[in-house]
Amino acid sequence: DAMLGVVDLGPMRRYFRVNRADWVFSMGATLGILFFGIIQGILIGVVLSLLLLIARSWNPTVGRLGRDPRSGAFVDLTRFEEVEAIPGVLVLRLDGPLFFADANRFRDAVKEMIEGAAEPVQAVIVDADAISLTVTDGADMVAQLAGELRSQHVPLAVARVGPRCLELWVRGGALDAVGRDRV
Repeated sequence: DAMLGVVDLGPMRRYFRVNRADWVFSMGATLGILFFGIIQGILIGVVLSLLLLIARSWNPTVGRLGRDPRSGAFVDLTRFEEVEAIPGVLVLRLDGPLFFADANRFRDAVKEMIEGAAEPVQAVIVDADAISLTVTDGADMVAQLAGELRSQHVPLAVARVGPRCLELWVRGGALDAVGRDRV
């Protein structure tokens, strides 16, 4: 009963209006505190927060890139009309982490892009600049993808790999599988 006077519904309404997932998290923690106690409610909030983080990371965007003729930069093909794809080369970017929850989805997305290409793909380049986090599973998936593509005579190259990601991929054997001359 003491908690009912402390609960402020204003932020709850805002969470509901702005982002329903945040609202569910907030309601879960609040209800946990009300029904089970402060410690248990905080634990419920932490667990919901971790589940929400995994759910948001589960299906990262894999975008196809093309060259902007004005700047020469590679940008998302679906966002800009004047961008030109490189014939026979699949240039893509993973926006998000590459870890156990999404590694297979990344590989499947690359395979779907290859199969759906208008012309035969002769090379795949992954722009790794937007990979915010990677783990051993991510390195293993890069190595596996490199092997699968190699068996189809399609080389894999990686570009703009951040220092922490590069270090882990070196230790995990991913760069040896890709070929250090393709980094």
